[in-house]
Amino acid sequence: MEEDCSKKSDIIKISRQLFYTKGYSNTSIQNIIDIANIAKGTFYHYFKSKEDLLNQLTDIDVDGLYSVIEKIEKMQIDAKSKLIKIFQSATSWKNDNISALKPLIKVIISDSNLILRNNILQHQNSKLAPLYARIISQGVDEGVFHVRDKEYTSKFLICSFDYYGNQVYKFFEQSTYSKVIEDEFINLLRNFEDTIERLLGTHSGSIKIAEDEIVRNLYRGLMEA
Repeated sequence: MEEDCSKKSDIIKISRQLFYTKGYSNTSIQNIIDIANIAKGTFYHYFKSKEDLLNQLTDIDVDGLYSVIEKIEKMQIDAKSKLIKIFQSATSWKNDNISALKPLIKVIISDSNLILRNNILQHQNSKLAPLYARIISQGVDEGVFHVRDKEYTSKFLICSFDYYGNQVYKFFEQSTYSKVIEDEFINLLRNFEDTIERLLGTHSGSIKIAEDEIVRNLYRGLMEA
């Protein structure tokens, strides 16, 4: 049983690497089989199809994100601080993984990974929205958030964060540093903060995801990577 789980885990690991380097649409089952050095029957023992593989892979990745957000959601702090911690953790992850992230960006945002990105978003809306809804509900009880529908707002929040992330990645398609683009990058973050504040019905300036210098360091780091 342990060997069985290990083999399945290896296939998922190899597939994730291929999806994020070649693109989901450009990766075939045969590509996976060749690199994993397994028989076709072995692949179909664990997965019904490439789509089934994608769903299982995404479940694992979203479960990892769920654990991070759930830990923050259970903290004995106010709702606004919880959301800021969640957003800041994503920015910190990008800062800590600059070298690994830079070569993947073009593939991540390419049309060949549209199915992958949509799949991740659907899984996030399914699994993460209830966590965000609880945080938003807490904020409503605290009188700092004012929303009409907590569940709808939580899903829209996830979509907003996904859109913001894709816009961030597009800044790093270029290969050389530009002060003008760096300033636009900062402006994108401020626009996102403003959007979240309006979405949650909280006052302007209350959602601060990162200081300018941290964001500038992220931009410069990716340009140098």
